[in-house]
Amino acid sequence: MPLSLEEKLSKLMTAAPSEEVSASEFVSINEVFTSRDAATVMLPKVMQGVMRTAAEPIYLGTKLMRRINKSKGTTIEFPSVGVLRAMDIAEGMPYPIQNLDVQRHRATTVIKTGKVGLIVQVTDETIQESDWDVVGMHLQEAGRAMARRKEEKIFNEFMTHGWTVFDNNARAQYPEAGTRGLGEAGLANDTMAVEDIIDMYAALALNGFTPTDVLLHTLTMPIFWRNEIIGVFGQAAFGGYGVTYNNVTYPSPALKLNPEDVQGRLPIPLNVLFTPFMPFDFNTKQFSMIMIDRNEVGVIVVNTDMAVEQWDVPERDMRAIKVMERYGVGCLHSGRAVAVAKNIAYAPTYPQPPIIRTKAVQ
Repeated sequence: MPLSLEEKLSKLMTAAPSEEVSASEFVSINEVFTSRDAATVMLPKVMQGVMRTAAEPIYLGTKLMRRINKSKGTTIEFPSVGVLRAMDIAEGMPYPIQNLDVQRHRATTVIKTGKVGLIVQVTDETIQESDWDVVGMHLQEAGRAMARRKEEKIFNEFMTHGWTVFDNNARAQYPEAGTRGLGEAGLANDTMAVEDIIDMYAALALNGFTPTDVLLHTLTMPIFWRNEIIGVFGQAAFGGYGVTYNNVTYPSPALKLNPEDVQGRLPIPLNVLFTPFMPFDFNTKQFSMIMIDRNEVGVIVVNTDMAVEQWDVPERDMRAIKVMERYGVGCLHSGRAVAVAKNIAYAPTYPQPPIIRTKAVQ
């Protein structure tokens, strides 16, 4: 007795990767799209799974944000709050009462949720002549597009509401806003110095947060390798150790050009994360750097998880697949858990030359 479409789909979704599917159990793409039950009940679940699987291993911004589900309304307010302090209590003494200080004098974070989505169209000819791979490719790209948009919104939130510690484009007006990195000639070249990274750490610490991660654009990785080479003359901001120069091997670790070996190169032990969604200006060769406390960085407020709907477009012999989710992103604590350095030059950082002081001899 032949299997029904529902039985075929159920078997297909629960089969092990190595399990073979017989001809009688094979599900054609045309059979799925023309079945009302499969299109309205089971197919959306398969589509959602394909899109989420395509997006999950690539993007990190979503992993840094705390998720909050909101079933009603489109706006949620997060006031800036102080910290509670536990105290030592002598025997027989009452417990101290602590009230959470909701700091209304600071700007509150208002997160407004909105719709994000797109429509993928597949022609009847494609459905009739193709197999699962073609439709799966469309769904995977749709899932990646949705994830990319979410990442863009998250990193835009970091850059807009984070605590700006340095901005080299403001150096002319505010000299203290510029970074202190030096070029080969010992002159300021808008790169990061060790002191700048320490100042960013201090900015987060003074705001009451513990820095855990540094976020950089993927293309900034070569700076670590270049500083590794020039590091024989001292320690640069992005690391410089373990190089053999003039037959002299300097302290370990040895020179390595693997992405995972970037960890531990900063003067402060922080996790270094690379993402293509961090700002990088290809024209001016400038990028930005963010230091965060990942435990307090921000939230994603979700009204509706990713949902899929499909329908016929008979006048064009097409099937349309709509993808939609409703959410909003925002930084907590008015962005004080995010320290930002903007417009850093894409160039190696050289240590400060030794200062030689002369004294008149009488």
